[in-house]
Amino acid sequence: MSVSLVARRHDVNANLLFAWRRQARQEAVGVPAGDAVGFVPVEVTVEQRALAAPAMIEVAMADAVIRVPCGADATTLAAVVSAVRGRR
Repeated sequence: MSVSLVARRHDVNANLLFAWRRQARQEAVGVPAGDAVGFVPVEVTVEQRALAAPAMIEVAMADAVIRVPCGADATTLAAVVSAVRGRR
């Protein structure tokens, strides 16, 4: 079964599922034989999803406020901060 199909079936973004899989593989390197690394079942209900707000990082600089979702890559964030600094 494909990752995208599993993601769609469980209403999860496929990119998030790929990221979790990549992280699990990276953590598995160096794990002693016999120690299993795997996923556990998770169920997200509609009520939980409606209450959860996306995690954000807020950076206030001079007259600008930059709001970045947690997990944004550092290179992009550095470019944005640099651009904001340069426009003063």
